[in-house]
Amino acid sequence: MVIALDPNATIRFIASCDRELPEDEQTVWLIRPLKPSERAALQDDYAQASLTSKNGKQEQHIAMRINSMMLAAVHLGLMGWENFQDGEGKDMRLIAKGEGVRRKISEGSLAMIPEDVITEISDAVQTAASLSRAEAGN
Repeated sequence: MVIALDPNATIRFIASCDRELPEDEQTVWLIRPLKPSERAALQDDYAQASLTSKNGKQEQHIAMRINSMMLAAVHLGLMGWENFQDGEGKDMRLIAKGEGVRRKISEGSLAMIPEDVITEISDAVQTAASLSRAEAGN
């Protein structure tokens, strides 16, 4: 049986670099699954395909703006964090404006997050609404 997803759920995500740490030392990234319209807009905005014909020969062109798509997913799905501190132990604050597909996290907030963690957050946001084999009962 398929279980209904809660589109407003907040998911606690731990990056791979923190998973072996004691719980009280882990940074928790608060993410949410993308809504179908957000996922469609994300994929439509960052992927282009065309088919051209020249002298009887057809050519396909596919362009994917992967890094921009990854960053857009973080803007949409990263809702906050817990236990994210600077080198002096000061809690960092996430600053974001807008809602839905217009939501943007400030450049300053994004710049604090290591690149490999941004990649993991993006992947988690983009797959949060997918069923795993175990969840699907397979």
